[in-house]
Amino acid sequence: MKVKIIMSFLVFLTLLVIVATFSSDTKAVNQEISFSNLTLRVKPEKNTYLLGETINLHVELANETNVPISFHQCTINPNLGYLKIFIATSNGLFKEYRSPVQGAKDKLCGESSLTPAQIISSQMSILWNSELPTSHLNADAAKKVSEGKITTDYSIPLAGVYFVKTVLYFPNKPKLEIESQPIQIAVNEPVGDDLEVWNRIKDNGEFAYFIQQGELLTPKDEERKKLLKEIEQIAEKYPNSFLTGQMKRSLGKFRINEEKRKEMLEKARVKPKN
Repeated sequence: MKVKIIMSFLVFLTLLVIVATFSSDTKAVNQEISFSNLTLRVKPEKNTYLLGETINLHVELANETNVPISFHQCTINPNLGYLKIFIATSNGLFKEYRSPVQGAKDKLCGESSLTPAQIISSQMSILWNSELPTSHLNADAAKKVSEGKITTDYSIPLAGVYFVKTVLYFPNKPKLEIESQPIQIAVNEPVGDDLEVWNRIKDNGEFAYFIQQGELLTPKDEERKKLLKEIEQIAEKYPNSFLTGQMKRSLGKFRINEEKRKEMLEKARVKPKN
């Protein structure tokens, strides 16, 4: 009798495990189907740019179904590295652009729901490209690591017609991704003062980083002083250049942040009186 009870209990447990596994697998499949029904769109601030100009993008993720979809909404935050940009020339393959902040914060947000017809959005920009370090690798390994990625400091170093798309990946779901339709933009060769400025900054990615981030990339004091002096000289020599206007805005941002940093350092040096 006891044996029958034990056997019945074991059979019951086995059935519970089978049902739970089936339910979990079904839920996962349904969730992936729901995710695939999300729509990812990317829109440029404008359709024509100059070489050396920051390209600003507006990215939207829309639930165009009639049911709510649960997921980590912050995956659309470009800082986390799940939302990526790919760029292609008119006759080339798409290559991954790595932004200055990509993967800066490797943590997930709490799960929430995207209701029917709801849209969440994010802003992204393209100029300086964060290359993967390959100097410690041999030629074959470096080529493999760089495959499919942009390998220049400026994400778009030449004039021409380009196509841009975004791809959204999901945490813990390596096989799942949503891709936007590509958009077309034209990048024109600068002329006049803009050409003079471009010729001075095009071979040094430090300028691209400064324009995009309003910060200096190099940590070395002497190099920082030299670069800052050159930026100020360009701003003074070509005051009417569009590209100079970008540098002036970043220079203003940099100076404000430097003042704040100095104030914080001064406060840290002042010891409270007992």
